[in-house]
Amino acid sequence: MHLPRFAVPVVLLLCTGGLKLLAAAPVAYLSGSVFADHNADGRRDAAEPGLAGVLVSNGTDVVATDAGGRYTLPVAPRSEVFVIKPPGYELPRGAHNVPMFYRLHWPEGPGEELRYGGVPPTGALPAEHDFPLRPGTARDAFSVLVVADPQVHNPTHIEYYERRFIDELSTRDDFAFGVMLGDIVRNDLSLFDPYLPVNARLPGPIFHVVGNHDIDYDATSLTTAVATFTRIFGPANYALMEGEAVFIVLNNVFTPLPGAAKADGDYTGGLTPAAATFVTNLLRHLPEDRLIVLCQHIPFIPGNARPGAHRPADQVRLLDLLHGRRVLALAGHTHTQWHSFLGEESGWRGPEPLRQWVVGTASGSWWGGEPDAHGLPTSTMKDGTPPGYGILHVDGTDFRLEYRVPGQPAEHQLHVTAPRHVVARERDQPFQVNVYNGSARTSVAYRILPVAPERWIPVAHAPGIDAAYVGRAWQRSTSATPPAGTYLPPPVESQHLWQGNLPRILPVGAYTMEVRVRDEWGVETLAQHAFEVHPATLPYGRN
Repeated sequence: MHLPRFAVPVVLLLCTGGLKLLAAAPVAYLSGSVFADHNADGRRDAAEPGLAGVLVSNGTDVVATDAGGRYTLPVAPRSEVFVIKPPGYELPRGAHNVPMFYRLHWPEGPGEELRYGGVPPTGALPAEHDFPLRPGTARDAFSVLVVADPQVHNPTHIEYYERRFIDELSTRDDFAFGVMLGDIVRNDLSLFDPYLPVNARLPGPIFHVVGNHDIDYDATSLTTAVATFTRIFGPANYALMEGEAVFIVLNNVFTPLPGAAKADGDYTGGLTPAAATFVTNLLRHLPEDRLIVLCQHIPFIPGNARPGAHRPADQVRLLDLLHGRRVLALAGHTHTQWHSFLGEESGWRGPEPLRQWVVGTASGSWWGGEPDAHGLPTSTMKDGTPPGYGILHVDGTDFRLEYRVPGQPAEHQLHVTAPRHVVARERDQPFQVNVYNGSARTSVAYRILPVAPERWIPVAHAPGIDAAYVGRAWQRSTSATPPAGTYLPPPVESQHLWQGNLPRILPVGAYTMEVRVRDEWGVETLAQHAFEVHPATLPYGRN
């Protein structure tokens, strides 16, 4: 059955004089088909079949195509209709490699003056709109590039981003697609234009998430706040499937409601009404054994400990919607890297803790710090993590998480901060191991070579301040001459720090401390630190 393009709902009101019929505003409908675009020309030919059971959404409702590949959805002004890519198919791509899976419906334009133009009027709703899908490779095992917060402030930062990340990643062909976890730019939305051709060099399609610096704070509604983002990248809330995984992308940047007093940059993490409805309706179509990969910009806060960062009631509601599912949550935003395992204290009621990976940022500490050997800012993050990118390896409903530092080998996963010179019998010679992608499920041990190669000594997981970062920040701020590059922010507690003490009883001589890191998936990494033990020059008398 095909609904007419416009229907007029009838509302019954019980009035003093009896029932009264009122005609509500007309509701527009959009119909069309999802089809296999074998020749990749974007048009449905007679021999190209419709695809049954493919999900299509208007941002809130979610329907499955019928046996002939057809769908019908109500469409409100200022909304989008989009297809949810099924496994084994690829999406066509538009300018600058942006995936094309949506049809905008902004018949009258934004309706207000926005700094960056918002969504231009799309005209009248068409009679039909078809979504082409290109048959691809069905795979249960695949890898996804994960990038957080390029946060370019100006064209110079775009150049940094291209040289550090794009030049290296553009040569890879092992990603099924990529996810950009928001804060693409920093408030100046006109920088989307020079960003696009640079980012188009990344391998495969790149799906974008809204960040708090990607919205228009001149807007007066949640919808128009993301109008510029929508014009360039598509819907703010959407989903796609690959293998046995479903990637749900949500805009969780909650700006004050229209009419409320707000300053530029005023926001909090939350769950918009549209996102909540979309997730509710989407999950009704998904088998419970699928892996859900939730992609947001602002992370969940363990224990709801920082209500200013994420609205506690919204966090609990979204986690409650996902109850009973296997979920991996991805986020950016904090310019640090950490893993959390959410339980009941955070609003999660699943049998196993919900895993959240807050991915280290491409911009690091906002492109700050001294230049490296290539003239790029070192931009170490305030928890001691160097800027980098993530790789999500999926196999069925299992996954493995990897962090990579551009320009470094895959084994560059940690740094050791320890004395280079030790006085014999001196007490309390501490050392730190910062494992960039470490979590409470990571184990760290060390041994001293050449004296005890068979003895591995466990190191305690002890979150704290990274001493190497503090040293660099103090060196910059106390320098007699102005340091190169911009400032480094104050340090924060690193969640991936292990701390111990060197053995006090070692003969005078040269040694190597070898550190072994083993992650929860059994991947081992080794690092070495050389030090010397010197004879005491004064009698040993300290307590």
